[in-house]
Amino acid sequence: MNIAVIKAGGVGSRAQQGIPKQFVEVANKPIVVWTIEKFANNRSVDEIVVICLRDYQDKLRGYLHAFNITKHVRIIDGGETNVDSIYHSYVELEKFAQDDDIIIMQDGVRPMISDEIIERVLDGARENGNSFAAMPINSGIVLVSQDGKISQKYLKRNELYITETDGISYKNLTRIHDKLYDWRLSHVTLLDVMIDAGMELHMVEGDDKNNLKITTPDDVEVFRAICEGSKND
Repeated sequence: MNIAVIKAGGVGSRAQQGIPKQFVEVANKPIVVWTIEKFANNRSVDEIVVICLRDYQDKLRGYLHAFNITKHVRIIDGGETNVDSIYHSYVELEKFAQDDDIIIMQDGVRPMISDEIIERVLDGARENGNSFAAMPINSGIVLVSQDGKISQKYLKRNELYITETDGISYKNLTRIHDKLYDWRLSHVTLLDVMIDAGMELHMVEGDDKNNLKITTPDDVEVFRAICEGSKND
């Protein structure tokens, strides 16, 4: 079985929308619903777990009904950090997942993921026990001091990639659940925890155009323009 875990438990203050950015409506539909639909409509995904702010869970249930999402969706509380929320999802997965199941984890504010990326991540995790979609960085990168004014190191961009979507077998997620608990209050990612657990990570090709992460007001407007353009095609 393939299970999608959609992380929609953040406050999203950088989007400056007055509500969590995942619930901002674009083309009359909340961003998180756009994301959920991508997995609900994918034939390889069997079940969906959505990590959601408690105060928005009833609203989300209403949206799932309104937009006719029929695939089984479990809605659970989020945590204090990204990794804490992933730990919450592990606790939920314990109730029904099997060792050979594959978990694909997606930010709730990445509403444009393609079926191709979903399949690559699922296939990579099934073959290697884990996977992550990523794209190379196209600009120069420097390491700066904490005040942001001094740099003494230039990082080679051909060695740097922007990560997008993660995959992991439930068996491996079980193996690192203690690490998840240990790191739950730290601002790190699942990949950081996997590395700390001694795992070798396996990359698959991502897509920076079709897996946009909505973080700022400008990102919201870019997604809005894409939706409007699609509607007019």
